[in-house]
Amino acid sequence: MKTTWIPITKLLPTLKVDKGRDFTVPYGEYDKNDPEDMRLLSMVPARLKQYRYPPALLLKVLAGIHFRGSALIYGPTGTGKSLFWMMLASLLNMPFTRFQCDGDLGHPEMVGYLGVPIKGLMRKVKKSDGTVEEIPDDGYKFPLLVRAIQHPGIVILDEWDSCQAEGAACLQTLCENVRPGLQLIEIAEFINKDENCFIGATANSRGMGDPEGLYASVQMQNYAQLCRFTQLLELPALEQKSVIKVLQSMRVDGKKLESDRIKAFADLYEMARAANLTTDLSVPLNLRMLQQLAEISALLGADALESVILNKMPMEKDMAALHGMAVQLDLVKDN
Repeated sequence: MKTTWIPITKLLPTLKVDKGRDFTVPYGEYDKNDPEDMRLLSMVPARLKQYRYPPALLLKVLAGIHFRGSALIYGPTGTGKSLFWMMLASLLNMPFTRFQCDGDLGHPEMVGYLGVPIKGLMRKVKKSDGTVEEIPDDGYKFPLLVRAIQHPGIVILDEWDSCQAEGAACLQTLCENVRPGLQLIEIAEFINKDENCFIGATANSRGMGDPEGLYASVQMQNYAQLCRFTQLLELPALEQKSVIKVLQSMRVDGKKLESDRIKAFADLYEMARAANLTTDLSVPLNLRMLQQLAEISALLGADALESVILNKMPMEKDMAALHGMAVQLDLVKDN
């Protein structure tokens, strides 16, 4: 795989860039006769035609990538943080690896462990000068993350703020400016991150914990680890007009949504967002919920509201409030 650096105005002509501030970003190229290149190409996500890149966020992330930096994107659940990284990998034609950080991840899950050696088996080791040599297999088991950082691509630490202390300590060196990589503790080997491998992360918080208690797995993260990210960027809930555009681009069983349904769904979204700002609703609706409602209601009608949205609410008062909004919009009948 070869990585070519091209101007962003050539990559995405619709992206507005100030005059004289054009810069280059990496773009993956593959040799169809190379099996390893074809394996990496299979890891490049397909572009979703209806996806629209948030322009300000995209420009900032690409600027960080130009300097080989990392970025943490945080915001409420369902705003499209993971999808953004996936679509960025598609735009750059780069392999995409998603590493889930929630749960009790420790050293073995992060950087591997020493298992039983296989006699006669050799494994490749990438040295600090970039050369590769083969050594006898020592039984070390390499997890997904270790393998992913050794080739060009986009590697995402998903739900980063749910990472436990032991796992977070392993990740700290991955975002270093000088010699980023992972330390394989049991065999005293350091795996250097490929210079064209870019680290991103998603989180529901800025790493400072969750005082509102909406996300049970969120942990208070080490400030030193937080500062290793080049940029912290918020991806907030969408404005109503953006929600309408997304719903207009949807196809349910090959058909567009009816305009009156789009308006009702978008109004429900906006009413819920306003209620959340005044604390009348504990959590807002997100775009993912609306898309799911549009699909399931096409088959189940008004009954879809309960299973798709109401049952996901954390409190009884939230269920009652949202049901009342849906009644006002004629999405359901008042019982």
